[in-house]
Amino acid sequence: MKIESIPSVRGMRLAAKSRLPKAVFDFIDGGSDDESTLARNTGDFADYTFAPRVLRDVSERRIDRAIFGRKSSAPIIIAATGLAALARPGAELLLAKVAKAHDIPFTLSTAASCSIEDIAGVDPERRWFQLYVFKNREVTRDLMRRAAASGYEALAVTADVPVLGKRERDVING
Repeated sequence: MKIESIPSVRGMRLAAKSRLPKAVFDFIDGGSDDESTLARNTGDFADYTFAPRVLRDVSERRIDRAIFGRKSSAPIIIAATGLAALARPGAELLLAKVAKAHDIPFTLSTAASCSIEDIAGVDPERRWFQLYVFKNREVTRDLMRRAAASGYEALAVTADVPVLGKRERDVING
């Protein structure tokens, strides 16, 4: 199935569900505990709609924006996605190449399947690093040093995961 033939985000989800092993799909698709926060977040996104503006000149359209003071071709950031290689080997490298090709920021997860240096080798112009703060602060400092040495321009600190969440789907899938 070609991505061009998938008409919507819902269609992409269904295609992923049909192609990925159940445990992998459930890990990507699921949330923690009874997934009530996931449901609320999904509902919140559904509340956003485009406001059509009619009878306006649309002959010149631009979506480029400044993100933290630097031009980006679109108001989009490829977010940190831990364990992306579960869905496709080399996923982070592919995403970094897409970011470079489209001039948008790419964020590497601490839980990525490739290294800080691997992504720097792909050379997306806007490299960001998502950092979990570890109990062993030397591990945290080492990750920060490596990101700085590899030219990452931003650090996205994640402070909401002091312990792993109980993901009920993962428990069910063993």
